[in-house]
Amino acid sequence: MHGRAKPLAIAPPIGYTHPMRNYSAPPILSPSVRAFLTQSCQKIIGIALLVIGMAGMAMVVSHSATDPSLNTASDSQVFRNIFGQLGAHVASFTINSFGWVAGIALMLIPSTWGVRFWRNTWRGSLWLRCLLLLPVLVLLSASVRIFGGDGSMAGAAGEIVYTLISNAPLLTQPLTPSLPITAQHVLIATMLLLAGLGYTYVASIGMGEMRILTAIIRLIQRLIHYAWLACVATLGLGRRLATTAGGSLPSNTTSSTATKLADKQRQRPPPTAPRGPTLI
Repeated sequence: MHGRAKPLAIAPPIGYTHPMRNYSAPPILSPSVRAFLTQSCQKIIGIALLVIGMAGMAMVVSHSATDPSLNTASDSQVFRNIFGQLGAHVASFTINSFGWVAGIALMLIPSTWGVRFWRNTWRGSLWLRCLLLLPVLVLLSASVRIFGGDGSMAGAAGEIVYTLISNAPLLTQPLTPSLPITAQHVLIATMLLLAGLGYTYVASIGMGEMRILTAIIRLIQRLIHYAWLACVATLGLGRRLATTAGGSLPSNTTSSTATKLADKQRQRPPPTAPRGPTLI
C-alpha cells in the first residue's frame, strides 16, 4: 500500500531573509526611564554604603576592652559600645585581628564606595576589590607593626607577619657585600608600597575623595578651634565673676585702669591763677 507523496520542499532563493527573523520586541521602558532608575538605584546603594561605613566607624571608635564579646570574657553584661552587643562583637574581632589603624581604614572603605555610587563615578570591578580587601588589611596591619605599633595598633595579623619576617634567617643576610641592604629591607619596602597602592585601589580613593577628606579634616580643625575658644572664654568669664564676687578686680584690670587715669591727668592743662582787677 503506497502512502501519500510528500510535497517537495522548495528552498528559498539565495540572499532571502524572513521579515520576522530580525524582529525584536520594543523595550518596555524608554531609555530615559531606564537611566533614571539606574541612577536612583546607585544613589540608594550609595546611601546604604555610607550608613554602613558610619555605623562601622562608630562601632570601632566606641570599642571598649571590657565589653563581653566572642574573644573577650567578661563578667560585666553592660556594653559601652554604641551598638551594644553587635557593635562589641564587630569591633572586638576587627581590632584584635587587624588593629586600630587597619580597623578604621576598613570602616572608611564603605564610605568611599558610597560616595562613588552617589556621584555615579564608580569604575572597576567590585568583586576584585572584595578579593583584595583581606590581603590589603593584612599588609596595613603589618606596616603598622613594622613602624613600632603594639599589639592593639597592629592586631594579630600584623604581629604574625612581623614575626615571620624578623625571624627568617635568609632575609637578614646582606644582598651585596658593599651595601648593608638585606632582603628583609626590600621585602618591607615592597610591603609598604603594596599596602598604600592596594588600599588606594580597594577604597577607590581619587581626587574627589581626597578633596572630601580634606574638607572633613578642615571642618574638624575648625570645630576644635571654636571649642578651644569657647573654653577659654568660659574660663575667663568665670574668673572675672569670681573676682567680682570676692570684691576685688584682677591685677591686670587694676593696672590698666590706673594707667588710663594717669594719662588723663597728664593730658589735662595746668590750672591758671585768677587775674586781679586792672588799674588805669
